[in-house]
Amino acid sequence: MRRILVMLTASLAGTAGLLLALPTASAFAATPTIAATPTIVSCKSFTGSTAAGSVAIAKGCNHRSISGGAATQIAGTDTFVVTWKTGKTTTGTDTTTVITPSVCPAAFPEEIEAFGTVTGGTAKRLIGGIATSLFCANASQFELLPGTTWNM
Repeated sequence: MRRILVMLTASLAGTAGLLLALPTASAFAATPTIAATPTIVSCKSFTGSTAAGSVAIAKGCNHRSISGGAATQIAGTDTFVVTWKTGKTTTGTDTTTVITPSVCPAAFPEEIEAFGTVTGGTAKRLIGGIATSLFCANASQFELLPGTTWNM
């Protein structure tokens, strides 16, 4: 019996030594953090005036915690400022290109592709994202190309 007790004690002492030798830091602590992909808010409707500095209105937007479902945008020369219904903002730069031939309806004959980059604002999850949309315009107004969304 004594021999078994000594062997059991030696065995337990060896196990305790192994447990003490285990690293104390988590293996997950060394895992690098991966930057989140920017969120893209899409809206089903986006209309406005073609006049410089005018306000355009977006409705039917997803990601309601950011958008509140709607937004207004003031476009400048190669820049934009969006104010979401939640009060959050998005700023960025953009360019437009006229697409020919146009597939727009006769009332808005000119097709325009807008492409930009979100560079700032209080809606932090959108920063670094790409803004893309296709519009149909006439001399005074624009709307989304039917069947597309406004993406910010």
